[in-house]
Amino acid sequence: MLSSRDLKATRFFQDFRVGDVYEHGGLVVTRQKNRLYISLLEDRNPLFANPALTRQLGYGEEALVHPLLVFHTIFGLSVQDISFNAVANLEYAALRFLKEVREGDLLLAASRVIGKKRTS
Repeated sequence: MLSSRDLKATRFFQDFRVGDVYEHGGLVVTRQKNRLYISLLEDRNPLFANPALTRQLGYGEEALVHPLLVFHTIFGLSVQDISFNAVANLEYAALRFLKEVREGDLLLAASRVIGKKRTS
């Protein structure tokens, strides 16, 4: 839960400068988080829901993490630094998944300001 001190650390529109980079920290994707996410999503894609199959296909011992969990984790890490005070949401440009994420991996997040636009 955010404290009043945390809220003062969040940014408003005028605080952002094009080119600024914000590092948001990291979070380990545990087996429990991945399995809970898959259960809540009811996604039965065997690539993420069946660790035995992923081993058989040569992906290694640790199960693959659902890519939407990766996205939502990174998005969640950015909220306090980037969009907590925002009236509208962010735009995501050049989103790339460069390699598989496995249970137990540490996800690190950073954001770069690529533009600003006032809206009414």
